[in-house]
Amino acid sequence: MFAEMLAFKDERRLLVIGDRAGTGKSTLLRRLKFNCRWVHPVPVSLVLLEENPNTPDNRQAVTSPIEFVNWFRSDLTEINFPRYDFLNEFRVNFLWPGIAKSLDNVQAQLEAARVEMKVESVQGGVVAGTYIANMNVAQRDKWARPDQERLASQKCVEAFLLDLRDATATRSVVLLIDTYNKNKRGLHEWILDEFIRPLLLLQTGVPRAEKLLVVLAGQEAELPPFQQMLGERYDRLVASRRLLGWEKEHVRQFLEVHDLEVSDRQFEYLYSQVQDGGSIKEALEVAELFVAQRKAAS
Repeated sequence: MFAEMLAFKDERRLLVIGDRAGTGKSTLLRRLKFNCRWVHPVPVSLVLLEENPNTPDNRQAVTSPIEFVNWFRSDLTEINFPRYDFLNEFRVNFLWPGIAKSLDNVQAQLEAARVEMKVESVQGGVVAGTYIANMNVAQRDKWARPDQERLASQKCVEAFLLDLRDATATRSVVLLIDTYNKNKRGLHEWILDEFIRPLLLLQTGVPRAEKLLVVLAGQEAELPPFQQMLGERYDRLVASRRLLGWEKEHVRQFLEVHDLEVSDRQFEYLYSQVQDGGSIKEALEVAELFVAQRKAAS
């Protein structure tokens, strides 16, 4: 299903994976991320919304829209986000000049830099860095107020969404959002209303992100009621999958992904445990134990 959606031959841009805890949603998303990088390949980001995300680079929990787009953007190194990088360079350097308050002004500044440099496109962060070097302003910790930081973050998020829509007009991008139900910082409404709805689902006169595919995973009861919200448009715009009801071939593939080889008898035991209501995560732990015991005995 994911590979079919990634071909963008129909209108579906949102894949919803909802089920109970322990059914392998996070494992599946990690596999999709691997496939995007090494099989297709497609720029991809896997954003974890839980309070204490377990990532190799020890990323902090996502608590606000600006942190959400920062995580997303930091993974998409192959893509240029000129407006966002321009504004965010000011934000992280504690600077917020008047020119940064309008996205139109930002676009004009980037266009002027492009003409001056005689190139087809510019990197917004580079332009902002040059701009900052020629400014004589104080750092944020000496003068900025919380409302100024909120304005800076808001403008950065708006710029990111514009850049993302531009980038995905011609280039495929995948966003995987895991543990949707575990975020307790009030981001659900923003993700739905400001990110998923305008970029993917509803036609409001603004072009949607044509080649952006979003996969949203979480416990089924706590995911947005897309079918109710979209009505007859649901089947045309959204695909969904539940991970209950693992068949033997699915369990075998799951073990192969984790490079775990067990005997036929052990496999039948693992499969029976899954069929009896056990989680695929528990089955994985038992399979790892079987393999460790075999290696210890050899």
